[in-house]
Amino acid sequence: MVRVLTVLRHAASSSLRFTPQMFEAMENGVYLFFASFMVCSVFFIFFLLSETKQIPLEMMDDLFAPGVCDHGMPIPKL
Repeated sequence: MVRVLTVLRHAASSSLRFTPQMFEAMENGVYLFFASFMVCSVFFIFFLLSETKQIPLEMMDDLFAPGVCDHGMPIPKL
């Protein structure tokens, strides 16, 4: 719990510290900066995170349940 709060505090302080500087330096380019990250994330998720491809959101808990291997198949018992 302490780690989560520390990371949250650091992320908030970094954004509060650097965002005004970005607006001063880049003006309206800040929108394009963050929009480019969103476009890149779509390609990253679509092409590089294929383990969730063709799997509905409702089945995600089953996919990551204990006793399930990488491809959603049950681990054979030896």
